[in-house]
Amino acid sequence: MYNPEGTPDKTLAGLVFILGDAKICTDYPREENIKNLEELDMVEKQTYKYFNNYVIKAGDQIFGYVAVPIDYRMNIWENLKDEKCRYKVQIIEPEKIKGNNGIGTGFGPGPGGF
Repeated sequence: MYNPEGTPDKTLAGLVFILGDAKICTDYPREENIKNLEELDMVEKQTYKYFNNYVIKAGDQIFGYVAVPIDYRMNIWENLKDEKCRYKVQIIEPEKIKGNNGIGTGFGPGPGGF
Protein backbone atom coordinates (compact mmCIF):
# COMPACT_ATOMS: atom_id res chain seq x y z
CA MET A 1 0.00 0.00 0.00
CA TYR A 2 1.28 3.43 -0.86
CA ASN A 3 0.45 6.94 0.24
CA PRO A 4 -0.03 8.87 -3.02
CA GLU A 5 -0.27 12.20 -1.18
CA GLY A 6 2.80 11.62 0.99
CA THR A 7 6.25 13.08 0.58
CA PRO A 8 8.17 11.66 -1.17
CA ASP A 9 5.73 10.22 -3.68
CA LYS A 10 4.89 6.53 -3.18
CA THR A 11 5.88 6.44 0.49
CA LEU A 12 5.38 2.94 1.85
CA ALA A 13 2.44 3.20 4.27
CA GLY A 14 2.15 -0.47 5.14
CA LEU A 15 2.02 -4.06 3.99
CA VAL A 16 -0.79 -6.59 4.26
CA PHE A 17 0.19 -10.25 4.00
CA ILE A 18 -2.72 -12.50 3.01
CA LEU A 19 -2.52 -16.18 3.87
CA GLY A 20 -4.14 -18.71 1.57
CA ASP A 21 -7.41 -17.57 0.05
CA ALA A 22 -8.41 -15.19 2.87
CA LYS A 23 -10.60 -12.30 1.69
CA ILE A 24 -8.86 -9.18 3.02
CA CYS A 25 -9.23 -5.64 1.67
CA THR A 26 -8.12 -2.17 2.72
CA ASP A 27 -9.53 1.32 2.57
CA TYR A 28 -6.25 2.72 1.27
CA PRO A 29 -6.51 4.65 -2.02
CA ARG A 30 -3.70 2.80 -3.77
CA GLU A 31 -2.68 -0.81 -3.49
CA GLU A 32 -0.03 -2.86 -5.24
CA ASN A 33 -0.18 -6.63 -5.18
CA ILE A 34 3.17 -8.34 -4.84
CA LYS A 35 4.05 -12.02 -4.50
CA ASN A 36 7.04 -11.57 -2.16
CA LEU A 37 9.10 -8.92 -0.40
CA GLU A 38 11.79 -9.05 -3.10
CA GLU A 39 9.44 -6.99 -5.30
CA LEU A 40 9.84 -4.00 -2.96
CA ASP A 41 12.45 -1.43 -3.96
CA MET A 42 15.64 -1.10 -1.91
CA VAL A 43 14.39 1.77 0.30
CA GLU A 44 11.14 -0.06 1.02
CA LYS A 45 12.99 -3.25 1.97
CA GLN A 46 15.10 -1.33 4.48
CA THR A 47 12.13 0.66 5.85
CA TYR A 48 9.91 -2.39 6.30
CA LYS A 49 12.31 -3.84 8.90
CA TYR A 50 11.25 -1.13 11.36
CA PHE A 51 7.46 -1.52 11.02
CA ASN A 52 5.10 -2.70 13.77
CA ASN A 53 3.52 -6.04 12.91
CA TYR A 54 0.00 -7.27 13.73
CA VAL A 55 -1.95 -10.48 13.12
CA ILE A 56 -5.32 -10.70 11.36
CA LYS A 57 -6.92 -13.44 13.43
CA ALA A 58 -10.38 -14.75 14.32
CA GLY A 59 -10.46 -17.35 17.08
CA ASP A 60 -7.45 -19.57 16.56
CA GLN A 61 -7.28 -19.08 12.78
CA ILE A 62 -4.76 -16.62 11.30
CA PHE A 63 -5.77 -15.01 7.99
CA GLY A 64 -2.83 -12.68 7.47
CA TYR A 65 -0.58 -10.00 8.90
CA VAL A 66 -0.34 -6.22 8.74
CA ALA A 67 2.90 -4.21 8.98
CA VAL A 68 2.71 -0.43 9.38
CA PRO A 69 5.24 2.31 10.24
CA ILE A 70 5.54 3.11 13.94
CA ASP A 71 3.64 6.44 13.69
CA TYR A 72 0.71 4.88 11.81
CA ARG A 73 -2.33 3.26 13.40
CA MET A 74 -4.75 0.74 12.00
CA ASN A 75 -8.06 -0.96 12.64
CA ILE A 76 -8.97 -4.49 11.60
CA TRP A 77 -12.50 -5.80 11.64
CA GLU A 78 -14.45 -8.79 10.39
CA ASN A 79 -17.44 -8.39 8.07
CA LEU A 80 -19.41 -11.63 7.87
CA LYS A 81 -21.85 -10.16 5.33
CA ASP A 82 -19.25 -9.50 2.60
CA GLU A 83 -17.71 -12.63 1.06
CA LYS A 84 -15.29 -10.59 -1.10
CA CYS A 85 -14.02 -8.54 1.84
CA ARG A 86 -14.34 -10.69 4.96
CA TYR A 87 -11.62 -8.76 6.83
CA LYS A 88 -11.07 -5.03 6.43
CA VAL A 89 -7.80 -3.23 7.25
CA GLN A 90 -8.04 0.53 7.79
CA ILE A 91 -4.71 2.40 7.80
CA ILE A 92 -4.71 5.67 9.77
CA GLU A 93 -1.97 8.12 8.83
CA PRO A 94 -0.21 10.15 11.58
CA GLU A 95 -1.59 13.52 10.40
CA LYS A 96 -5.14 12.16 10.61
CA ILE A 97 -4.49 11.20 14.23
CA LYS A 98 -3.21 14.62 15.29
CA GLY A 99 -5.15 16.85 12.91
CA ASN A 100 -3.74 19.79 11.02
CA ASN A 101 -2.65 21.73 14.10
CA GLY A 102 -0.51 18.92 15.55
CA ILE A 103 -2.55 18.75 18.77
CA GLY A 104 -3.68 15.27 19.83
CA THR A 105 -7.32 14.27 19.49
CA GLY A 106 -7.38 11.82 22.36
CA PHE A 107 -6.06 8.98 20.21
CA GLY A 108 -2.34 8.43 20.36
CA PRO A 109 0.28 10.80 21.80
CA GLY A 110 -0.37 14.43 22.56
CA PRO A 111 -2.55 16.40 24.97
CA GLY A 112 -5.45 14.22 26.03
CA GLY A 113 -3.83 11.19 24.38
CA PHE A 114 -2.93 7.88 25.96
